[in-house]
Amino acid sequence: MRLFPSLTLPLAALVLAASAFSPAGAATWQVTVDPTFRKITISWDAVANADHYLVCIATVAIADPKLCASYTGGGLPKDTTRRAIGFTKLTNGVAYHLRAVAVDASGNTVADSGDRLSIPRAQALNDTGITRCATKGEVDKRCPLGNYPGQDGDWGRDVTQNKKTNGHAGFSFTKISASGQALPASATAWDCVRDNVTGLMWEMKTDDGGLHDKDWRYTWYEPVASKNGGAAGTRNGGSCKGRACDTYGYVSAVNKASWCGHRDWRLPTRMELLSIVSLNRFGPVIDTAYFPNTSFSYHWSSSPVAHNRDTAWVVHFDYGHGMWNDKYDDRCVRLVRSGQ
Repeated sequence: MRLFPSLTLPLAALVLAASAFSPAGAATWQVTVDPTFRKITISWDAVANADHYLVCIATVAIADPKLCASYTGGGLPKDTTRRAIGFTKLTNGVAYHLRAVAVDASGNTVADSGDRLSIPRAQALNDTGITRCATKGEVDKRCPLGNYPGQDGDWGRDVTQNKKTNGHAGFSFTKISASGQALPASATAWDCVRDNVTGLMWEMKTDDGGLHDKDWRYTWYEPVASKNGGAAGTRNGGSCKGRACDTYGYVSAVNKASWCGHRDWRLPTRMELLSIVSLNRFGPVIDTAYFPNTSFSYHWSSSPVAHNRDTAWVVHFDYGHGMWNDKYDDRCVRLVRSGQ
């Protein structure tokens, strides 16, 4: 049974869809959600001629952020010159609308995110994938073992949902086409994978020298101050082809390509990366039937390290352990989106 000490909310915690969108103006607006802290953050690229930005959150559709106080569940609009605003202490199970506009010095709207509904859903966790038990002197024994009760292999989805039809040991995946359509498990070509347990959608890696090649490496770079832990990192310090070889540049390139029909791809958190680690195997620790071309190496997460702003968390997909690396290190990347 997978236990994440830092995930403080219950398994039915609120998770809201992260999305990038730009229905008006030149900005790319992105909404990200941290279910652990019940926080939604909306961030955006700089908008030409913008003097400041107004941001509103409410539990009903928002036609005009300038009238935020009049909307149910809303408050005074946040007026800022920054390029990110976070809303915290939100209520589990409530659908929230967000809208942001860029305003010039004369008070005219020059870019508008449009109303965006963040849809709540129940969050579940994948299990560890461990289905075997051990005695004091022996390992890899069939569970249960009467004299050694309560082991990982006795409990969880890898016992109750071990159907092996769309993933092993309780994992459940769906192959997704380039246009975003679900494919049968028998499909021999696919571009993304949806995790049916967590609801996350994952980028597939390739071995063809293209945009998604497993061998490209990226330095950690995030220019938005509210998301980088106090240090933006290293720009374009990796090894790739045809774009900025850093995590921010790669996210931008994948979203520009509208991969699998979506433009809200992002760097996963450390906990999201760990959610697809299957601890009953190594080299790599992932279901290769759904995630071929996985590099046996460190993969960047979006999670900065609290005690050292120049570092961020990584997860190694050879043995499944996590640790921190300097942001100037060049590492692998597998992107994620919230899947709704």
